[in-house]
Amino acid sequence: MAKAVIHVSQQDFYDFSLMLIASKIEEVLSRKPNLKIVLAGGRTPLPLYERLIQIDLPWDEFEFFLSDERFVPLDSNDSNFKAINEVFFSKLNPSPRGVHFFRTDLEPAEALNSYTELLRKHAPEGFDLAILGMGEDGHVASIFELDDSVWREDVVFIAPSGTPKVPRISLTLKTLNRTDHVIFLIAGQEKKKKLHEMFSGKILPAAFVEGRRETVWLVSG
Repeated sequence: MAKAVIHVSQQDFYDFSLMLIASKIEEVLSRKPNLKIVLAGGRTPLPLYERLIQIDLPWDEFEFFLSDERFVPLDSNDSNFKAINEVFFSKLNPSPRGVHFFRTDLEPAEALNSYTELLRKHAPEGFDLAILGMGEDGHVASIFELDDSVWREDVVFIAPSGTPKVPRISLTLKTLNRTDHVIFLIAGQEKKKKLHEMFSGKILPAAFVEGRRETVWLVSG
């Protein structure tokens, strides 16, 4: 499994990210007719998603999954799905084969079971591509602590954590590591400092995500 760290100027960060991700998509499409992609929430990837819709791709052959979700109503301004849907999902033409969001309208245990079963049905062999981010504390998706469940389960419920401090539901390291191509987007000085700490040996959740074919860290600035 290959690993790479690529530093890109702040000005060119999103255009370069788009170029790299488009090349990965084309690579996968050369091997198979459809793609399964994990998308991160948060602010950092949204400008990339806005650019991604400009590419002429067979979107009806794509299935999208979320890396995690804040356990709030899907129409809440804190919802990852709402943010991504407004700039990306709702604008895709043709419509994708699937947009698999977390059912935050269910009780936590039911939501966990629902997404676990969804993964078994729609992604039994994992994912082709994951676009992920890292928090200023080194978390990935909504994995803030390295307890046994993130290695054992497919999906976990997280007690109120992060910003905003709300309950969350998240894919685990076990699940994320069933991805061929993992691309991290790292923007901001605090995240760059945390990335340096991680590469210097500090144990952080994001350090344990490894793509089956490759892991690329794109760093702004």
